[in-house]
Amino acid sequence: MMVLLLHRQSNALKNIPMKKSITFRERQVLQCLAEGLTSKETAKKLFLSQDTIKTYRSRLLIKLQAKNAFQLGMKCVNFEINLSNESEQLLKVV
Repeated sequence: MMVLLLHRQSNALKNIPMKKSITFRERQVLQCLAEGLTSKETAKKLFLSQDTIKTYRSRLLIKLQAKNAFQLGMKCVNFEINLSNESEQLLKVV
């Protein structure tokens, strides 16, 4: 079930109310979350520390009003957040 949700969220920030307040890096971290990467894997991919990744995830939890990483994924699905096109380009920059 989690794999399906992660797949759907990575293929679905059109209608999300907080879209404009999510930063470039937060979108990258959210994309990595959607891909199922751990904080350690995300840190390595984005050339950041694990503590920095945890900070970004914490900010996303607040901005998207989620209680945990799973709920972040659910918010992506519920708001039909499309990270695939935009964040793929963002991740290529890094």
